[in-house]
Amino acid sequence: MSIRHDHSRKRIYDLSQIVFVFEIFIQFFIGFYDKQGIYQDSFSKVVKNYLQGMFLFDVCTSTPISWLEVPSHALCAPENARR
Repeated sequence: MSIRHDHSRKRIYDLSQIVFVFEIFIQFFIGFYDKQGIYQDSFSKVVKNYLQGMFLFDVCTSTPISWLEVPSHALCAPENARR
């Protein structure tokens, strides 16, 4: 596999991760139907509904693992170890 091919795959992967994170942001601006079937598009109601609903699931399933690996590697580095 060439270096150029690896670089292209990484760019596609990075782009897909950005799309998933952007999707979380967009959800704060998309209205919903309440239990009475009334469409709600008030920003405060949308935010409250999303945070109480699918937000945690979206964050857990859309956060790139690489974003969690980098800080954990930094914390586990030998220079950060207690003696």
